Amino acid sequence: MSLKQIFHTYIEPAMVLLSHIGFMVLMASLPLSKGTSSVTLGIVTGFSILFLLFSGLTHRPTNYPYRLTYLFWLFFGCYLLGLLYSNQIGIGIKVAYKQNAYLLIPFIVLVGSSLVKWHGVLYLKWFVWGTAFACLVTVSLYLLPVEVLQQISGQLPRWGLNKFPQGVQLEKFGFYAPFIDRLSISYFISLSAITCCWLIAARQLTLWFSFILLILFLFTSLILGGRGGQLGLLAGLMIWIGYAMNKGLQRISLRGRLLKQITLLALMLTLVVGIPYVLFNHVPVVWERYNQLFWELSMLQNNTYQTYDYQHFTSLRRICSWIGSWELIKHNPLLGVGTGDFRYEMQKIYLLKGWDIPVNAHNQLLQIWATIGLAGIVLFCSIIFAFLRHLYKYGNSLLRVFGVSIIVFYGVVFLFDSALNMQASHMTFVLFLSMLALQTTRFGKTSAIENSNETK
Repeated sequence: MSLKQIFHTYIEPAMVLLSHIGFMVLMASLPLSKGTSSVTLGIVTGFSILFLLFSGLTHRPTNYPYRLTYLFWLFFGCYLLGLLYSNQIGIGIKVAYKQNAYLLIPFIVLVGSSLVKWHGVLYLKWFVWGTAFACLVTVSLYLLPVEVLQQISGQLPRWGLNKFPQGVQLEKFGFYAPFIDRLSISYFISLSAITCCWLIAARQLTLWFSFILLILFLFTSLILGGRGGQLGLLAGLMIWIGYAMNKGLQRISLRGRLLKQITLLALMLTLVVGIPYVLFNHVPVVWERYNQLFWELSMLQNNTYQTYDYQHFTSLRRICSWIGSWELIKHNPLLGVGTGDFRYEMQKIYLLKGWDIPVNAHNQLLQIWATIGLAGIVLFCSIIFAFLRHLYKYGNSLLRVFGVSIIVFYGVVFLFDSALNMQASHMTFVLFLSMLALQTTRFGKTSAIENSNETK
């Protein structure tokens, strides 16, 4: 018996099972542990390499978006090319390594396309379960009396959790996130809530259980205070609310398409304006968080922010970073400053302007452009376009709405934060786009779910 026959007879079935478990662990661990998710990605990548060596790409669905995979790899290549003109080559290598999800995740999804096709919904559920567990722990800590929380906070790092912040006004800057950084878990909460909408619509999750999950996600998002995640969630949910309203209006006997469109627009505007108004005026954690924003902007406008400890002014830091990033783009529009030089060049601008604050981009698109130039930002936008085009060409209406809501969410987040700098958020972005694109082979335009929803 040849080595290849031994592999197919004895080793391959076990590796398929382990890869299946690996995908579930990877999705569940993203909101809980950066280390676990990274190690799991490495293990699944190893399995994928063995599959490719012994079996090749045995499953080639005709609708699989190879173009999306190639765009991810080309985008990663831009970071490698950016090393050639980086002055900080050591930092550049670290930056390129942190972007390895653009290379590895499309690869494991491509090789494991059969698993992702038939179990993709299950993998998304595991992501939701992991986020729900993180939310339960966070809310439990939030509900503890302050003195009790202060007493146990010193012991939390021994459990492998984030250190509880001391001396920070949590009501103004958001509550403590125990597992990963506060911004990343805020994004995962929003993604999980949007995913729940699709699972409900696709009849993959019971309504009452989804309602409980949504309440948990929304409450945790409010206390964490991640404004980018909150605004992105609101925008993503508006897509689903608009879809539901449009379906409802189709069942109502209204004369003329124009009247239906006006009614839908009026309802959407009411929700878009009404929900933030109610939250801002009646939910203290929201009121505190956004009043801090308005106060910081007033200090910046009056040029009196330097009389305060403005290093913690997150809104002011964002505005400064946007100005600095645009300065870099104006001076290096075609190639950018190089993969390793973004922070170094930004620091020089901060010193020149007298800003004593940590360097950050706080805008994903500006950072990509400033770092790897015009080709990088064009390729990144092409990834988004190719993803949406694939869903509209091959997916059913529910999958298209899901994809659009995900892109709308990220579009809002990318305006206020460089979310892809954070390892877990970076991996999640690539996983969601790769997995959803492949779901078109299961939930295509002629799928049973689409037909049942349309005829009901």
